[in-house]
Amino acid sequence: MFYWITLIITLFVSYSAGNLSFTDWKQKNVCPKIGGVPACYIVFLCFVIATFSHIFTTLVSCKVYFVFVAIPAIIAFVGSITELKGKTICPKTTSGIPMCYISFAFCLTLILTKYLSI
Repeated sequence: MFYWITLIITLFVSYSAGNLSFTDWKQKNVCPKIGGVPACYIVFLCFVIATFSHIFTTLVSCKVYFVFVAIPAIIAFVGSITELKGKTICPKTTSGIPMCYISFAFCLTLILTKYLSI
């Protein structure tokens, strides 16, 4: 059951990060940059790799999964801390919630559900 929950969540976050990346590509400067690259592009790529590595259930793919979920988790954690300190850097939802908070929560959920599926 947790395998399917993890798969659904990884597909959802990949789609969501892809939409944000596309918005950044069209409008420019929606996402903060890491080394000149918009963070949402990095997060999107990581979630896509995590999705594929979840589908292939080998020991190596399991390790790859955790690495590629940890990267967006760290980015979201740093963004969340920065937001909590009062510096606005994360894109916001239409209701005003910083997306880095949501991303961090999804990353923690993905780590937990993958662990439970193993």
